[in-house]
Amino acid sequence: MDRFWNRHLCSASLTCTFSPETVFSMLAMTGSYCVLDGIAIPVENVAKQLLFKSKSIYEVIRLINAVPLFFEEHIQRMQRSCEILGTLFPFSTFLIQDQIQLLIHRSRQKQGNIKLVYGQLKKGETTSLLLTFIPHFYPSDDMYRNGVRTTLFRTERVIPNVKLSKEKPKALNRLIDVEGGYFEVLMVNSRGVITEGSRSNLFFIKGDTLHTSPESDVLPGITRNKVIKILKNNHFKLKQTRIHKNSLTDFDALFLTGTSPGVLPVNSVDEARFDVDHPILRTVMTQYQEIVERYLKNA
Repeated sequence: MDRFWNRHLCSASLTCTFSPETVFSMLAMTGSYCVLDGIAIPVENVAKQLLFKSKSIYEVIRLINAVPLFFEEHIQRMQRSCEILGTLFPFSTFLIQDQIQLLIHRSRQKQGNIKLVYGQLKKGETTSLLLTFIPHFYPSDDMYRNGVRTTLFRTERVIPNVKLSKEKPKALNRLIDVEGGYFEVLMVNSRGVITEGSRSNLFFIKGDTLHTSPESDVLPGITRNKVIKILKNNHFKLKQTRIHKNSLTDFDALFLTGTSPGVLPVNSVDEARFDVDHPILRTVMTQYQEIVERYLKNA
């Protein structure tokens, strides 16, 4: 399995290594414990091992009242990511559920974001699975009411459909500043197309029609898929099409979807302004929250 892992990562030019400081910031572990290959270990001990110097597949799952939200879909996406790279994700959902419960028990945390990282401890070694709490920020009520500021940034994923750990460009990190800057950065590829956010998917609204990037161009988000189902159930028009940055002002409204924000209105992209009270947007927000509440109730 490791032979396939190395071959596919090398073919994608994804085998660079990081400094110890970068590895720690990339993982950004919080809490007192993490779980490595099924064993609970104090976080400070794991950080010293310089985990995952090679590129790794990962997922981030939101934990609400000790329930991992949309757990099954996250694991399915992790399995698909491995398949795209020509390897297997050799863990059952039951095993990962047990490890999440172990992490919750040892860390004594019932809320937050849990990151699952699957990759090599060091180049040439066998693959391992790490579960850890990571820093999170959930939008305020004011952000859901009034929307958030965003900006455009020229960058793109090497393999759009796979969630790979990598260091974000320093310039991008500086732009994402909840207190004084932008909530999110919208990625623009070499052709001038706005694909997705650095940590979210995008939906644009023009009249009674919604637009989002083709799935082949982006990471197929769990929340994005829920929104698409909402649109179908309400018979809203949806087009999967490429949006050029020069046509941004043609749209009435814009919103983000993702693990932490859920469905979040955007009030501006640089100088362009958008309607945060668009009726379709507000319908989607309400119905998405209902889906979340049903999932938590039935978990």
